[in-house]
Amino acid sequence: MIVSEPILTLADVVVAFDALRAVDGVSLTVPRGQRRAIIGPNGAGKTTLFNAIAGALPPTGGRIAFRRPRCHEAAAASRAQLGISRTFQITNLFPRLSVQDNMVLALRGRSSRKFSLFGKPDVDGVEAPQIAAALDAVRIAARADVMVKDLSYGEQRQLEIALSLVTSPRLLLLDEPAAGLSPSERSMVAEIIRALDRGHYCGFDRARHGSRTWPGRSRHLHVRGARSGRGIAGRDPPQQAGAGSLSAGAASCLRFAI
Repeated sequence: MIVSEPILTLADVVVAFDALRAVDGVSLTVPRGQRRAIIGPNGAGKTTLFNAIAGALPPTGGRIAFRRPRCHEAAAASRAQLGISRTFQITNLFPRLSVQDNMVLALRGRSSRKFSLFGKPDVDGVEAPQIAAALDAVRIAARADVMVKDLSYGEQRQLEIALSLVTSPRLLLLDEPAAGLSPSERSMVAEIIRALDRGHYCGFDRARHGSRTWPGRSRHLHVRGARSGRGIAGRDPPQQAGAGSLSAGAASCLRFAI
């Protein structure tokens, strides 16, 4: 079996809030194209670890390498330029704009066109296929002209995923993409995540505590202890976990590719 070089490396990462270590000495190496899962109950530091990787919280100690050996020193905007994209637990959309307009804003956020006062607002020949592909991947291409406020909550969660895909990220962090959805909607989101091409996208899905949806076929599990901030185990998941359920606490599915 050939193991590709790592796309993400965490070495003794610590995130502390005064005396509380929400993340305490976490180390892991993720090869390109490999899916990972982090599971643990509320308070185990899963979202804090997310924030440390994405740049929302600077680590107190340790090292994060992603396309550069000291990525942890870069600001969140710089990490986005390197190819890290993420969603949030609560939808973060522009409700009075159309689905298409939200996608354009996300795509141009990493483009020099965002600084132009005289640039044309129209979607150009490069942007159009990127937007169409992202919307098609999450199954809402037919809703492109609909105002976001008129979408169902499930469709808004799908749009959040599309916004994170449209910039062609190398590392995708999905924070509870199925939160608040019905069982049928959760199943559809799981199918969307499993269908993403690992040759182009990377991802990390964090499910809420008590969630029984396992939205991807992750090849390795990392278990985090309650309120300790430490990883306590790592192993291959059971074969039946692909689209089924996990009885132990919250599930977070990482998917990495180049």
